[in-house]
Amino acid sequence: MNKIRASKCEIREVPASEQREFLNSNHIQGYVACSVCLGLYYNDRLVYLQSYGKTRRANITYADWDMKRMCGLKDSYIYGGASKLLKYFLQHYNIGNGLVTYCDPEEFTGGVYPKLGFKQHHICPDDYRYVKDGKVYSKQYGKKSEIYDRIKPDEPFDVWKTKHTEREMMDKLGYTREWHKGLIAYIIEPKYYIYEIEVHGYHYIGQHKYQLLTDDDYTGSGIALQRIQQKYNDMGKKTIIESDLSKQEADEREKYWIAQSRKKYGHIHDGGKNCNIADGGQGGLIVPMTEEIKGKISSTLKQYFSSNEQAIERLREDGSKWIKEHPEHLQKMIDGRNNTSWNKGKHWNEEVRQKISQAKAGKKHKNQAPMVEGLTRMGDMIEKTKLSRAQIMKRWTIVKIGVWSYVDENKPLDYQDQRGKWKR
Repeated sequence: MNKIRASKCEIREVPASEQREFLNSNHIQGYVACSVCLGLYYNDRLVYLQSYGKTRRANITYADWDMKRMCGLKDSYIYGGASKLLKYFLQHYNIGNGLVTYCDPEEFTGGVYPKLGFKQHHICPDDYRYVKDGKVYSKQYGKKSEIYDRIKPDEPFDVWKTKHTEREMMDKLGYTREWHKGLIAYIIEPKYYIYEIEVHGYHYIGQHKYQLLTDDDYTGSGIALQRIQQKYNDMGKKTIIESDLSKQEADEREKYWIAQSRKKYGHIHDGGKNCNIADGGQGGLIVPMTEEIKGKISSTLKQYFSSNEQAIERLREDGSKWIKEHPEHLQKMIDGRNNTSWNKGKHWNEEVRQKISQAKAGKKHKNQAPMVEGLTRMGDMIEKTKLSRAQIMKRWTIVKIGVWSYVDENKPLDYQDQRGKWKR
């Protein structure tokens, strides 16, 4: 038997014609169609391959990808071939909820899968297959539509299929039905790790999903953390605290480590050095909209959009092309005198109304829920600031910055808006 080290092989994508020939010659189950096929080539010869495809059954919710075939030359042993190709696949493809593969316990031991990082997920129920002249065929080979295409009877399929059962038709064609043990499903699931980022004395705890830990360069996503990173122009030092966690485990451990960090360094709201806004587990900002916060939003809006000349000047400098070409309209926008709707004063006749109604019947805006929530907040802003909806919407980016400007009242941090053209 030839022994080849994977380190001496080159990874390439395998053409479909070469896949078919290689698998039919070397794999007991033969060729199967796939969307990604990776191969190891030694001296320009294919010696090992793995093929992958998206899962197609609606009931498979535990994985998005399926490893369909893993096979080497019959007369060769490829040291490290399976792990090299799998690592390459995980580096270049997002497996989503997971990668699954199935092992036939009557043909294979399945011992290689745990070594590659798979874990047993479940055992499928016992199933049948067909055998003829010593060759094994899957039960899909016995579908009536497949048989009809092979024997091509004279009568239409809808008539022909009602006269015979699958079992009867396959018996007449010389196929024997045999039952075999259920396949064993092995799966690789995305894992999570808990990390800490330290930037000039500030500490942030978070969780992140990964496929290969060695290739991860994630640097955190907390809003307060990003403001600190921008201020010091430093992404900080990242330390992985725990890894190889499920999503549920990661949520629980993230809460624990955030609590420990706040206990040690103090919360940033209270002048401390822990800059986690939320308590962990769910991600994102979880801050109740109290009357105090509403008041601060109101004062920020009034400061920047009513009496603050610097805000008006920023609109002149950074505003749209239309504003720059029509500076006389800017003050009208600020004063709320140019907010007439395009259809204000228009009157539709009954025929037009019916057409509009029929066109919109049964339709639901894809962002309806966020829009309703946003309009609720918008109503509060209009009431508090006495500005029009159009005025607030045109300055929504600055409104969001205004919200963040009081995260740490005692030690406010410098930051930039999305355009990065001014600092406060």
